[in-house]
Amino acid sequence: RFLEFAVFARDRRALWQLSRESIDYLAEQAGETVGLVALENDHAVHLYQARGNTMVRTSSSIGERQLLHQSASGKAILASLPDAEVRDIVDKYGLPPRSKYSITDEERLFEELAQVREDGYAVSREESTEGMNAIGAAIHDGDGDPVGGVSIVGPAHRLKVDGDHDDFP
Repeated sequence: RFLEFAVFARDRRALWQLSRESIDYLAEQAGETVGLVALENDHAVHLYQARGNTMVRTSSSIGERQLLHQSASGKAILASLPDAEVRDIVDKYGLPPRSKYSITDEERLFEELAQVREDGYAVSREESTEGMNAIGAAIHDGDGDPVGGVSIVGPAHRLKVDGDHDDFP
């Protein structure tokens, strides 16, 4: 019964309703797994995943909560926030690792967020799951505030996150 209520709650979220078809399309075009997260109480909450034709499983599951600094979509969300708000989040939750490659240093995080703001997207170099890279972007509401994020996830040997990403859909 609890799961029934959880699916009902997710399905009523405007972010999920408006994004699902686009996530499916992006997964088909990229050929990789694409994930959708919502911003909720300073965390990324996994709402949806679509798998491309290469069908790689990620360690994230629907409903899972994750600290924002641990993923590409989460870092894109952080980059959309004022530095003071990011500092408040870091002070509140710290920067615990999810993998041995996770960012755990505040100075390094802010350097990366500056790069994300410049590039318009964030990358994860095995920071969430060892052996998996990701490219992510924030999703904003009509006022420009971040409400969630989307990421393309794939094996590090195939999804290269350094260099030009103009070939992504």
